[in-house]
Amino acid sequence: MNKKMDNKTKTKLIILAALVAVIVAIMTAFGSAFVQALECNGTLSHPNPVVLGETFNVNFFNAMPGWTGTALLNWAPAGLVNLTANPTSTTPFTTSTWTMNSTVPGSYNISVFVVNSATGENCTKNSSILIVAGGRPFLLMDIQFPQTPSRDYTAKSNVNFSVNVSNVGNETATGVVTYFLGQSVEPPSINLGNIPNGTSSIKGYVLTPLFCGSNILEGKTQYNNYYYAEDNETFDVKGSDLVIESFTLNDNNVKVGENVRFNVTVTNINRATSINATNVVVRIYRGSSVLASINLGNISVGETKSGSVTWKAANAGTNILLVASVDSDNECANWNNNNASQYITITGSSGGGGPGGGNGGGYEPICGNGICEWGETYNNCPQDCKIQQNQTNQSQQQPGQQKECGAIEEDIIEISDDGLASLKLYKGTEIKLNGNCIEPREVISLRAAGIPYPIQNFYLVRGYTFLPDGLTFDKEAEITIKYHKGEISDSAEAFIMTYSASEGKWSVLPSIHNREMQEVTAKTSHFSSFALVSTEKPPFTGFIIWNNFVTWASNNWWVILIVVVVIVAAAIIAHLKKK
Repeated sequence: MNKKMDNKTKTKLIILAALVAVIVAIMTAFGSAFVQALECNGTLSHPNPVVLGETFNVNFFNAMPGWTGTALLNWAPAGLVNLTANPTSTTPFTTSTWTMNSTVPGSYNISVFVVNSATGENCTKNSSILIVAGGRPFLLMDIQFPQTPSRDYTAKSNVNFSVNVSNVGNETATGVVTYFLGQSVEPPSINLGNIPNGTSSIKGYVLTPLFCGSNILEGKTQYNNYYYAEDNETFDVKGSDLVIESFTLNDNNVKVGENVRFNVTVTNINRATSINATNVVVRIYRGSSVLASINLGNISVGETKSGSVTWKAANAGTNILLVASVDSDNECANWNNNNASQYITITGSSGGGGPGGGNGGGYEPICGNGICEWGETYNNCPQDCKIQQNQTNQSQQQPGQQKECGAIEEDIIEISDDGLASLKLYKGTEIKLNGNCIEPREVISLRAAGIPYPIQNFYLVRGYTFLPDGLTFDKEAEITIKYHKGEISDSAEAFIMTYSASEGKWSVLPSIHNREMQEVTAKTSHFSSFALVSTEKPPFTGFIIWNNFVTWASNNWWVILIVVVVIVAAAIIAHLKKK
């Protein structure tokens, strides 16, 4: 009986072993299907550029011993015409030739797909070709980053790069202007004038990356008042992510002249893009004026540091808002957690009361640190307290004193509470609220919100209310709204819309849809309700989940294989124990 049971067990084990072998074979085949094809050893050559409508040859030289089979030429997008057999046969150290023509000008990706008929192996060779219309200029724009092993840059650092704009057409390009989108570049645009055919213009620029993570620099060149050339380059940015863990005062109710102790604790958050923060400074603001600053030196990734400073209370008031803001030489602009606030009530006379000095010793301002602090004026520290350029009376800038509307001295970026929307105010912008000058640091708020007004003909992705209502800028500000994978289908267009309360309707803003970065950008000169919309209904959630799983599985098929083998092995062990 035991022998009979042993035979049954052996039979089951053989069946299970065969099942495991089949699963392994299937999973291995599944994994190999996602392995990229090898690059063919050989050359893929053709003229470049080619005039629209003229025939040209594409040649592939097979430099692979033992590779006899077929060669298939592919291209995208549509617009090229093949006039010869495709696919064609190929043998080692011979050239396959395709005769082509074109119907639409533009840039095309072409590739040859070679299959070894003896082994079933395959490989590809890629290239690109430009088709230009005869009798007019045609510009190519080439953004050239520094030749470094990797494009890993540090937030707020300067990256020098150049742009080569060449005219490969048949006539002179007039009114050529180059500009950039989505990044801080100096100069933001250059008027290149005219570029004769057969010549090029190379100019230098400085990129200051602000957002950590994957970035894209989008360049455009306009010419002849209509045509565009463009080029995009991607790069990665790392920086610090500082957060104020706590901001406290030793006393929130004081009299003029009394010392107030500001205490702060700062952490450099450990993220995938984080690096050690250098020259960390916490500034305590009252309005647009800096009351005091706390230098914390360098803070390593994951490290927490604390500091404090004493300020002598001045200028009486009730529930005065104090804002502590932390920054470093390499702080990322896309993390919205580097501010904290406290309220203080100061009673007594409003006169006097600068920092430091007198009995008890308070915070001593540092002339030359780039901050116009309490106690500093244009007379005693002109390098920190500069005269506002638009002040016709040439009066000095006094800290804490209300001043005429002045252009902001640096770009300001505000992030929404959900981290998916941002507003960029450009250096030199004058900001007003209902006609009055304001300090944007105090009042701007970007809030994710439901949209109370119906949107027709589009599908809502998400909405925001930018506060305060009535805020205006003399220069257009840039709005960027990000979206998650699957919220906008690949074939859909996306726009930012704004609501006009006076007209009671939504209108579409001229928008740039960056699919690679999954974001849409537009410009505005005022605050309102804004909505990110799509022209198509988002994919079904289950479909999104399945697509995400397939994408993950294609990159991690070996994990699935291991899991299946472990499950089968566990089943075998359990079966043996039972018998």
